[in-house]
Amino acid sequence: MTLRLGGVEVMTEGGLRVANPQMVPGLTVTGTAEKAFSQKLTIQGNTLISGTRIRLLQFGIYTSVGLVPTIIPRVRLGGVSVLPARSIAGLLGDTDAPWYSVADLMVLGSMVAASGILFIADNQIRLFGGPPVAAPDLTQALDLTSSAQWGQAGCSITCQGWQANISPPTA
Repeated sequence: MTLRLGGVEVMTEGGLRVANPQMVPGLTVTGTAEKAFSQKLTIQGNTLISGTRIRLLQFGIYTSVGLVPTIIPRVRLGGVSVLPARSIAGLLGDTDAPWYSVADLMVLGSMVAASGILFIADNQIRLFGGPPVAAPDLTQALDLTSSAQWGQAGCSITCQGWQANISPPTA
């Protein structure tokens, strides 16, 4: 059985449960304070049961200045940082350089385990992960968001594509 809302598949038995088809240009982050991209997925309460997987795909361009700009990407679920905030240093000054990231989150009862990978234009690959974190209240609606924070002024990052998928546990 497939459920469609406005022509978009939102539930399929045994497969993809929720998809966010929002693949439109998003907010450009330029400051040294954490700022969320405009895209997000609001997940209904009681959707995230143990064994549920969330996959977040993002991509875009960035411009950095100087020889050692730094950036801190984040992924949050219900306001809780599910990936450790890790500063990425050593980016080369570049203009409209591509970036691409994938983050996987797994609900483990009252915990959320997450890992991610970020590909940056100057051939850098960064892995993110850590021990599981306490999940927010999974009975409430939760926003899945991502953000960035620069270590210095004069840099920018734009999210050109953002898609989140939720897969139910397999039997």
